[in-house]
Amino acid sequence: MAAALDQETGDEFDRYDQELRLLLSGRAVEISDASNSDIMADRASHLLALASEMSVNRLEWRQASEQTTFEDVLELTDPQDDIFGTINAVRAELGTEQFDLRVRGSAQTEWAVAFPYAEQAQARLETAIEPILPTTVQVVIDDNQVSGLFVVVPDGPDVVSRLRGIIERVDSPDAQPWYFDWALGSDPTGAVDYSTKGLVNVGGCEYDEDPDRQITSATQTLQDQLRTLYDTCR
Repeated sequence: MAAALDQETGDEFDRYDQELRLLLSGRAVEISDASNSDIMADRASHLLALASEMSVNRLEWRQASEQTTFEDVLELTDPQDDIFGTINAVRAELGTEQFDLRVRGSAQTEWAVAFPYAEQAQARLETAIEPILPTTVQVVIDDNQVSGLFVVVPDGPDVVSRLRGIIERVDSPDAQPWYFDWALGSDPTGAVDYSTKGLVNVGGCEYDEDPDRQITSATQTLQDQLRTLYDTCR
């Protein structure tokens, strides 16, 4: 079907985005092509192979136009598999290609992983992050390292040491600068209290501060402490 769509549209639809949606038992497979490159058949075969290997509600491939700087995206919605098993399955099917994997769940950590993603880098991260996954809201990976991490942790007298412990679990001596966000709360799957949200550019000194954002004085103090320890703005 996908191959027939590529053939039938031919050059007549080169100026238009093309979409294909397949409804399977318990899941949907969607392909959106903004590149005019007749990728439907090839992408469909990969996505159908992935759909047969994992339990996921929706798989979507978005092929970016060559006129943009955006990467192609594979988005998986509500996967039931372990995140690292999911990444392994995607690597086995598409791992040599350049694209962004986004994994989203209603009550799970959100992941954005730039592929290719090396198995060795994944193994290092898996060891570091496994104990803190229950508190983790979002993980962003670029160039085989964490470039962004957002956690929600309970407040308490030891909050500084707990946040330091998280940073130092994920950081490494050869890491490029990366962003660590946190907020205070008891439920990382619930609404975030942005008045308690802080940010540190670990190993760097680049901040895009929102002048209108208001945080509590305790959060400001905590943020100042962590920036003194981990950024390079001094």
